[in-house]
Amino acid sequence: MVKPDDTGPVRLRTDDLPERDRFATWREVYGRVIHQVEIEPLGGSVFQADLTLRSMHGVAVASGVSSAARYQSTPPLIAQSTDSIGLPIVLSGSGLIDQFGKETQVGPGETVVSSTVDPGSWSLPQGGAFTVLRVARELLAPLVPNLGSALGRRLPADTAALRLLVDYVKMFRTSELIDDPVLRHIVTTHIVDLAALAIGAGQDASEIAEQRGARAARLLTVKADIVENTGRFDMSIAALAVRHKLSPRHLHRLFEHEAVSLSEFVTDQRLSLTHRMLSDPRLAHLRISDIAFDAGFEDLSAFNRLFRKRFDGTPSEVRNRRRAAATSSGTPPFEVNPERIAT
Repeated sequence: MVKPDDTGPVRLRTDDLPERDRFATWREVYGRVIHQVEIEPLGGSVFQADLTLRSMHGVAVASGVSSAARYQSTPPLIAQSTDSIGLPIVLSGSGLIDQFGKETQVGPGETVVSSTVDPGSWSLPQGGAFTVLRVARELLAPLVPNLGSALGRRLPADTAALRLLVDYVKMFRTSELIDDPVLRHIVTTHIVDLAALAIGAGQDASEIAEQRGARAARLLTVKADIVENTGRFDMSIAALAVRHKLSPRHLHRLFEHEAVSLSEFVTDQRLSLTHRMLSDPRLAHLRISDIAFDAGFEDLSAFNRLFRKRFDGTPSEVRNRRRAAATSSGTPPFEVNPERIAT
């Protein structure tokens, strides 16, 4: 039975354990108790791992890096495991997944549909980065016809839903506890939808999952791209569409039900960046015009108009407010050279 839990994110590192008992503790706590697998180091090297764990309402993620090792499901540990579908996704290096009498080699971005209640193993022969996603079988079964027949199936890296799933899980595993039960349900539903699409959802379920999970993941990926690359001049609709392999019309439609349009979101991120830069004493030597251009604005008049509307003051006023605040608090203010400020 799926429990509406929300655990993590929890970070586990072998370096945080006493060296003498490091592997024995990791094998017992992470391997047998948390993940219900036996861990065998490979290659004769000292075992090391750094993982972030997260679980919520039938969905669990373990993501990070590990030295060369084999993770094996054995009958005694299977008896303690919940019935879930596993997607051990290799992010760097190569992996070997052995289950149902079939051994499959996978590369970056690839996985094999696995089961937590059947004997098997997956290995990282040279070590590397990975994400292991587990989804309760009862959540996937209504969406994927003949789910059992999908077990052992290799999912290649160019599977669109799998790529979206990896991006969405990055956000899921690092975000803080989600107190709102409605939001918890939405997040886990999106992950289940994407997993079902990647594995092979039925036609009716595919349409539903595409509308819920795939759309949310694409929107999240586009927004993350904009936030991470704010300041680039190739934030046009055409450039974003090419980067995300979408049509411009599809890209606009992703933002149809958002509070702001795509262009408004880009502008908002650029304005936020300029505000942070103007408030940073380390950047006091930069002219305001340079900051505006660095944030991606090409028209200074338009920038000043939008900035005043958003922050109720000119860029110079915002910068000087920071200087006045630093002075009143006793913090050494940064120097402002009026000759280098363009308003």
